[in-house]
Amino acid sequence: VYNNQVSINEGFIMVDFKQAMHDPAGVFTKPIHVVHEASLSYEQKKSILNEWELDAQAILRADEENMCTDCVSMLSRVHRALAFLEELHLAELREHPEQ
Repeated sequence: VYNNQVSINEGFIMVDFKQAMHDPAGVFTKPIHVVHEASLSYEQKKSILNEWELDAQAILRADEENMCTDCVSMLSRVHRALAFLEELHLAELREHPEQ
């Protein structure tokens, strides 16, 4: 789930938000892991996934001639994670409209 950029505080794993924003793939092994990270807010998760999307798009543009299938796949996984995050957020808002 995680790469090496997490800390443990009183038994709970804490993700370094700034590090995750700087290098999402260096902190999380898959985009969907961002969605399921309990120590991050919805806004933080969305920011990290948006950053990961930009990173994947940049890699894809740099490697367009070779049509890097891993790059296309990563971008697709980021898009699916963002869509799932939005679904979860909307469901939470419907369940707790006062938030």
